Amino acid sequence: MVVTGCSSAQPVTPAQPPVVSGTAAAATADTVLSEAAHALAIPSSRYLTGRRLLFEAELEFTRRCMLGQGLTYPAARPDQTGGDSEWAPNLQVRRSRGYGLDPASQPSPDSWLRALSAAERAKHVRALKGDPSRRATYEMRDGTRFNFAATGCIAQSRIELYGNVVDAARVSYVPQGAHQAVLGRISADRRVRDAVARWSACMRDRGFAVASAQEARNLAAQAYDAARRAGRDLSSARTTEIRIATADADCAMTADLSRVAEQVGRRYANELPADQRRELNIVAVLWNSALRRATG
Repeated sequence: MVVTGCSSAQPVTPAQPPVVSGTAAAATADTVLSEAAHALAIPSSRYLTGRRLLFEAELEFTRRCMLGQGLTYPAARPDQTGGDSEWAPNLQVRRSRGYGLDPASQPSPDSWLRALSAAERAKHVRALKGDPSRRATYEMRDGTRFNFAATGCIAQSRIELYGNVVDAARVSYVPQGAHQAVLGRISADRRVRDAVARWSACMRDRGFAVASAQEARNLAAQAYDAARRAGRDLSSARTTEIRIATADADCAMTADLSRVAEQVGRRYANELPADQRRELNIVAVLWNSALRRATG
């Protein structure tokens, strides 16, 4: 039972924040993507940094709401709030926890709840999620609908950041929809393939014969599988994972992979359907406003 983050909504059907200039007037009228919308449309480093800041702020607002009712809620841990991806690897994250494959590096977000008595757990969940009969719904462009709490401390934290819970869902899901639409085209682009080839050559020089980021992750996962089969402690596998993940991030920078992917991604983002581009512009204004609240 995950109780934080917009991703907890269930589908009804199958340094300075990176604020980029943009205006509400352009967002509501124009299908030409603003700079802020471009940053959201592709999994850029600016998007990942902003997402981490917003998630940490949401957790902090939730914690304050719970404290106001005399209840506990764990504070956010920056190393557990994202900010890392294949195209924009975060070297600090990679050096501290690799890809996050070790279960010990990704404790359950609800472990603090399980430590409570049944009565206290029910009280905390009710405070977090509010009245179960009061739900809000957000519908994606493809017709997929998500419903989520409209009351309780999680909802209140999103209202603090975004103004209302539906706009909070839009800020979470609209960029994800754009990512899904452009990632395949980014990966297939010749310029990105050339950058990946440079990355692969760099990885070979580091002792890892892999052709893609997924192969690098698989290689790290194999170290855990081998340790489990042999009944060994997982510490050596975690060391191997961190070595691979750190080399992955270093080589991505050497190959200029992030910059190339972002440049290519801008082209494909501009080719998204007009209604999707318009919605990205609107979401970019909401995103920037939320970042100002999160860091103000």
